[in-house]
Amino acid sequence: MISSFERVFRTPRYSTLQRIFAPCDLEMDIVNVAGGGIDRTQFMSSCLDAEERLRRSVVATRAINELVRNARRVR
Repeated sequence: MISSFERVFRTPRYSTLQRIFAPCDLEMDIVNVAGGGIDRTQFMSSCLDAEERLRRSVVATRAINELVRNARRVR
């Protein structure tokens, strides 16, 4: 039934899809796409104390400086 909508280039409405899925004991839900939204990895750094955040930033700065020093210019 859904393919009939696709063949005539119409997009089925949410309520129509609900009626199609109901007899099959299925339901639709709107969920966030994986990879979208909030980057939750940033929350970990807020759990660190100030000294640990500073130590990690110094390590990261040194790594970036080393990367820049070793980089070759592309022309």
